[in-house]
Amino acid sequence: MTESWYASMLPAVFMTLSLHDAVSTDVPESSNGIGALVAANRFFLAGDNAAGIQALERTWQDRSAEPRVRLWAANLLQSRGIAVFGPGSDAVLGVVFQVPVDGGIDTVAAYEDGTFRYYNAIRGAVMVEPGAEATVNADAKELVRLASGLLPQAPALDRPTISALTPAKAIVGSDDSAAGQAISQQALVTVTYAMGLSDRQSATE
Repeated sequence: MTESWYASMLPAVFMTLSLHDAVSTDVPESSNGIGALVAANRFFLAGDNAAGIQALERTWQDRSAEPRVRLWAANLLQSRGIAVFGPGSDAVLGVVFQVPVDGGIDTVAAYEDGTFRYYNAIRGAVMVEPGAEATVNADAKELVRLASGLLPQAPALDRPTISALTPAKAIVGSDDSAAGQAISQQALVTVTYAMGLSDRQSATE
């Protein structure tokens, strides 16, 4: 995996994507989900910053929305210098587990709705959507639950980095803690299963 490829992938993992990325999905403008981000973009382009900000605030506060979209909206607000606070702002909606390996960094990302992403430094990516694979979806939700107990802690050099993603901020911790060790163990179990699942699917194609 090249450094440039890895760097270009990270915004979609941490949900620090731009509004242009929302428009590029071709999702139509609406009052919720990515469509609300498309609407916010139109407001900003028209100079109606108040309406654009309101659309983003409604989106991150919408507990029925996809957790990745909620994080996306919250990060867009913060990129404009607007603090995210209030009920639900400290809820962990996702977790990113990054492990340095020879040839790059292996990355596991899991979100509250069961979305799972695994980027292997050599073999590429495995992606599982909510409702697509019961075991992986359940494991992804468990990773997020475990991340709720993560405390801020700078990881040692060449050690895994764990980031618990909330609308307000990312809590960066280490695997050198009870919560970190539990996340590390669960991530290994999930990755092993997901890679085996991917291999079986490839063999039947």
